[in-house]
Order: sequence, then C-alpha cells, then structure tokens
Amino acid sequence: MRKFWRNSCILLAACLLTVAAQAQNKSEEKQKRKHKSYGAGRKGNNLPNYDLKPLHYGFFVAINNTSLNVKHSPYFIDQLNNTKLPDDSVMLGIEPRKFMGFTTGFILNVRLHDQFDFRLLPTVSFYQRQIDFRFRDGHEAAHLNQSTYSYMEFPLLVKYKSVRRGNTRMYIIGGIKPAFEIGVKREELDPTAFMRTTSSDFSLEYGFGFDLYYPMFKFSPEIRFSHGMQDIKEQDSNMYSRSVNKLTTHAVTFYLNFE
Repeated sequence: MRKFWRNSCILLAACLLTVAAQAQNKSEEKQKRKHKSYGAGRKGNNLPNYDLKPLHYGFFVAINNTSLNVKHSPYFIDQLNNTKLPDDSVMLGIEPRKFMGFTTGFILNVRLHDQFDFRLLPTVSFYQRQIDFRFRDGHEAAHLNQSTYSYMEFPLLVKYKSVRRGNTRMYIIGGIKPAFEIGVKREELDPTAFMRTTSSDFSLEYGFGFDLYYPMFKFSPEIRFSHGMQDIKEQDSNMYSRSVNKLTTHAVTFYLNFE
C-alpha cells in the first residue's frame, strides 16, 4: 500500500511539473506575441522589433525660442517711488526680449519597460539674451547682450510611450536639465556697471512628440518646454542687478530626433 501511494505521489508530481512547464511555455509565447504587437507580422510595418532593443543611439537638431523671467526687487519699487531721484536714474520698466537659438546633441536611450524609456541627451545650445531697462527720461539701457551664450546641457528624461499603431507612436517626456556655460569670460564685464549671470543653470523639462518608424531609422519630431528653477543673476551691487530679485530662464524648443 505504501508503495502504491509513493508511486501515486510521484506520478502526481510529474503531472504537476508537466502542467507548470506547459503554462510557462504558454506565458512566454504570449509575451512574445505581445512584443510582436509592435508591428511584426503586419504588412507594411517598419522596424518591427526596434523597441525591444535595450539601447538606442541617435542625434538631434533643434531650434529654441528663449526668454528670461524677471521678478522685481524691493529696491526697484523703492526707487520708483523716490521723488528725489533725477529722471535719468528712475527705472520705469525691466523688459526681457525673446530670441531664437540653435541646439544639437546626441541621444542615449535605455529601455526600461514596454512603454517607458530613460534618455540621456548630451547637448550643446546657443542662446541670445537681452534685458532692456527703461528710464523715466526716455532712455533705455540694454544688458546681457554682449555675446552669444553657449551651454553644455545634460537633460535626464523619462519617456512614456503609447502603444504602437502601425508606424506611429505618441509619447510624453519629462525630467531635469543641468546646464553649464562654456567659453565664458566674466572678467570682461565691469560688475559695478553691468548685470551679469551665473555660469550654470538648472531647469525642469516636459514635452510631447511622435515616433515615426521608417525602413532604416526612427524619426521623432518633439516640442519641449523648459522652466529654469535656479536664479542665474549674479549678486552685484550695481543698480541693474539690485532692481532684479530673481532671474530665471524659459525656453520652448522644437526637436528633430533621428535614431
């Protein structure tokens, strides 16, 4: 009797292992079919297994539209209400201008999940800046317009992608962007007469775009917004710097990504 029960248990265990193995095989086949739903097997779909690769590389070119956000200081309010100051020393307004610039860089894309990617984008950007200070007597003084500003930037972004439909896929993207100015020569500006900015910046970024799959590559037009979180104004003692309590960057950039 014991031998009978022992053989029965062995047979039952073997059956359970067989069922488990078959279930595992079915699960793997289901996962493969899920991956293939990106486009494999559908006539006319390009790069059907592209999104299954753990790493992708590429490059991008972009056009940016940048401006500065100005927060007035208590000093600006005080001098505006001071009736003893001459008209050529009383500021009426601080007006930052908008400029177009150029951005380019490389793409390192790491696959985290079917619909999530991590992206590192070493970038070189070229910006222009200018702030006009208007005075009561009618004259204006332009600052920060001495040269083109060149930055090395390192956006660290997370990309969330929709389910692929044919050769198109929509996505949203967001993260942070540390930036460091290159080729800067602060000593050429007199801190007692000119407003100056720091050589680094830190921004929050978010945007959206479309992945378009072609036979040889993936093309992704993208719009991204950048909001500076760091005060980039140097704490100088001249009247221009003292009139601004906080100075931050803002940019809207149109990217053309090739991967």
